[in-house]
Amino acid sequence: MKSYPVQFFLMIMFLFSFNAIAQEVDNGTYKVTFRSKGQKIALLSGDVTKLTAIKSFNAVLDKTKFTIGIKGDPDSVYIKKKVSELNAKKEGKGDEWKKKWEITTSTFLPAFIEGYNDYIEKSGIPKIVTNENETVQPEFTMVLRLCYLYTDFDTPKLGTYLDIYSKDNKIEPIVSMLLNIIYYNNSKKYSGANAGTFFTAGRVLGKYFKSDIFQGK
Repeated sequence: MKSYPVQFFLMIMFLFSFNAIAQEVDNGTYKVTFRSKGQKIALLSGDVTKLTAIKSFNAVLDKTKFTIGIKGDPDSVYIKKKVSELNAKKEGKGDEWKKKWEITTSTFLPAFIEGYNDYIEKSGIPKIVTNENETVQPEFTMVLRLCYLYTDFDTPKLGTYLDIYSKDNKIEPIVSMLLNIIYYNNSKKYSGANAGTFFTAGRVLGKYFKSDIFQGK
C-alpha cells in the first residue's frame, strides 16, 4: 500500500477547512455574489442599494471568535503554543517571535483600510476615514468579525464577516457579508504576507463595491 507524507494529509485538511464556510454559503440560502481571482464575497443579509447613500465609513476589528492556523486555535492559544514551541528549540526565540507577531497583528486593520482606499481612490465611492480630526465623522462603521487566518503555508488565507452598521442602530447591520480571501497583493506600507492578505481583502471589497454596487460613480 502506498504511503503518503504527513504534509499531504495536512494539505487535504487545509483545503477542506478553508472552503468549509464558502461551501456552506454556496449550498445554503446564501450564494456567493462576487468572485475575483479565487476571492469570494457572499451577501448574507441586507440591501446593498442602501450603501449608495453613504458618504464615508470608519472600520474596526472584532477578534472575539478569531482563530489562527490550520488547527483553528483561538489567537491567545495559538500565540501561547507558538511561544512555547519556539522557546523549547532555543531560549528566547519564542519571546522574540511574539514581539514580531504583535507588530504583525497591529497592521491588519490599517492594511485592510489601505487596500480598500487605494482601490476606490478618485472613484467617488465612499472611503474609510482614519483621521479622528475629520470635520464630519462617518455615520457608518464596517466591523470585520474575523473568523480565521491560515498562516501555516506560504499563501495565507483569511475568512471574515463584514457587517456595516449605522451609528443609530448598532444591533442590526444594514448589510452583512462574508469574505473568503487568499493572499494576492502586497501592502505598500506594511511588510509581510499576513498584512498583504488584509490589504488584498480591502482591495477585493473595493472592487466589489466599484463593480457591483456603485457602478454609476
